[in-house]
Amino acid sequence: MHRAASLRGEALPALEQHIAVGGRVGVDLDPIDALDPEALLWLRALIWPEHVERHQRLMDAAEELRAHPVRLIAGDAVETLAHLLAAAPEDEALTVYTTVALYQFPRAARARMEAILIDASRSRPVWRVALEGAETTKLTLTRYREGSAAATELLATASPHGWWLEWVGS
Repeated sequence: MHRAASLRGEALPALEQHIAVGGRVGVDLDPIDALDPEALLWLRALIWPEHVERHQRLMDAAEELRAHPVRLIAGDAVETLAHLLAAAPEDEALTVYTTVALYQFPRAARARMEAILIDASRSRPVWRVALEGAETTKLTLTRYREGSAAATELLATASPHGWWLEWVGS
């Protein structure tokens, strides 16, 4: 699903080509089936009534999910990560994306996730794109190659609900 956020700032990146996504897998301890009408009602109940645009985004996302289902796995994201990375086709880039989730992970689980990404990078590059943060939500990119992590690069700051994005990366 492509949904435009309001772009802020002067440093917008030039995207010269479309990025093809080979596959997507979502992992959650208790995934919600947004195609189930009861579950969709529950998700709608979590949105403040006056946030009409967020309700519309949810309904648009449900329609997109009907058209293009995503594989969802019930389980611990850190415990399943190594298996998912190893099972990915070798000719595809490995990208792990988290959005406003890591604050819920114990410190040991975050360290384990980092170790798994470093280990996976021994055989091919791995990227981690994270939209995380408490007071300010930051979009960051970490590259992992040959068993080590490069410095994390701040790409943008953003609204946690996707209203706006201010690109700061190069």
